[in-house]
Amino acid sequence: MFNSKYVVVVSIALILLAGGCSSNNKVGQKETKASTKKQTLLRDFKIKTPLFASNSPWNQKASDVAVLPNSNEQIVLLFRVLLGDKSTLEPRDDASGMNEPFPVMHINYDEYTMPIFKTGQGTQKISMVDYEGNESWSNEKIKTDSAEKAIVPNASGPIRAANPKGIDSDGHLVLYSPDTRIEYDFWQAEVVKGKGSGNVGQQIIDAGAIDFFDTTKMGVNPNGYYSARTVGTPLLAGLLLPEDIENGAIKHAMSVAIPGLKVTNTDDTSDPSPSDYFYPASATEDEYLNTDSDSLAAGQRLRLKNQLVYEDGESIDEEELAPVTKVFLDAMREYGAYIVDNAGGLIFYSEDISTANIDLADEKIMELADLPGKTLPEDKTKWQILMEALNKDINEIPLAAGSWEQDPEDAKMGTTNFEVIENAKR
Repeated sequence: MFNSKYVVVVSIALILLAGGCSSNNKVGQKETKASTKKQTLLRDFKIKTPLFASNSPWNQKASDVAVLPNSNEQIVLLFRVLLGDKSTLEPRDDASGMNEPFPVMHINYDEYTMPIFKTGQGTQKISMVDYEGNESWSNEKIKTDSAEKAIVPNASGPIRAANPKGIDSDGHLVLYSPDTRIEYDFWQAEVVKGKGSGNVGQQIIDAGAIDFFDTTKMGVNPNGYYSARTVGTPLLAGLLLPEDIENGAIKHAMSVAIPGLKVTNTDDTSDPSPSDYFYPASATEDEYLNTDSDSLAAGQRLRLKNQLVYEDGESIDEEELAPVTKVFLDAMREYGAYIVDNAGGLIFYSEDISTANIDLADEKIMELADLPGKTLPEDKTKWQILMEALNKDINEIPLAAGSWEQDPEDAKMGTTNFEVIENAKR
């Protein structure tokens, strides 16, 4: 079945909100032109996958994990929020939640996601200041000098925090060492003073948050720690990488963001209740919240069901989907996805097209994108072709069946495509 409603929504470049570290910013679903010939930031190194230890929560299988008793209540609440219900959100204004209904999946690949760069020789000292000029923090794991500047490795070449350009951005950036397999994560990284994100430079001048993780270990912070995400998880954790597609399978959990993470202690949002976040999250949001007891918390797990339906409840024939989409859906069933951030939709993450470098022949790329026999466009990267094909398909897969035109506050849903499952094992 071809559901034209989703295509119409995407074609008018519906603006979603896509979260970051204590943020709730925008991402446009517009077509992006990024010629491979013009790319100067494509990474020239490989990342060994799957990341993190074999017993890490990011590598725990979800296929046989029990469904939570209140899964349906949690899904219907999220469904209503995705349709525009803000009655349980804080703040209850245009800064949070959905201003247009969009209860389907989307993967970020050109804005509000993670470019990855290689660490170089020596170190750099970074002032802890966010894009608005507020003094910020480095994770306690990060070394600092006497002036409280964070000390981290240099980059091996030019770097750029994620688009969009300017200060209304999450400004995420990852420095990764292929030798030590350590990642350094940045939120609101700035390479040109006062210009925010999206600019190319050689060194990071300021950052709103910094953390690091050894990707041979668990990929989890101590309880109470933040990272370049408010919930404390690594930026590489749950990120779709070119290496995953090269390997033919995504052998790890995904990361997903939703509008309004659960925070029930509204008297002091900086002191969340024990039920407000779960392993592998080590903290949670304190600005953009959902105060309902049935809302989904940081660290909870979603799993895709075996039989999927469209908005009208009609079954989806997955044989008609692009091969790259099937790889993604398989991972969502076998490993699921952890809730890691705020967003204005059901948002997943892949490596930024500015650095993502997939080592597959043109013919294979077009086959994976369900465009066999066609020529690779000169104005797009291989990764962009795949992510556009993936979004074309998953933008038609809703959280659950149910009309988008209902009153959001008491919307009814039919068959759900997702279920909430038991938390990860420590």
